[in-house]
Amino acid sequence: MKSNSHALKYSYLLVLSIGFVLLLCTGSAAVDKPIQIEADKMTAVEDSQSVIFSGNVDAKQGDVRIRSDEMTIFYYESEDA
Repeated sequence: MKSNSHALKYSYLLVLSIGFVLLLCTGSAAVDKPIQIEADKMTAVEDSQSVIFSGNVDAKQGDVRIRSDEMTIFYYESEDA
């Protein structure tokens, strides 16, 4: 149980960090560019509407680059789709 708690804390920290980085970049054109993510493994979790990337994760958007061992991305479907 303890490792799950730590993983959850790191996931929230990662999401906050990505949000902070994107806020800092709103003055540049990075926000308008697509996000490219490369990893050794990708797992989609439909129940939580998330995708877990693991192993050598490299996420890029314009000039912004984030590397980590694991990254969880949460998504939602827009009403326009």
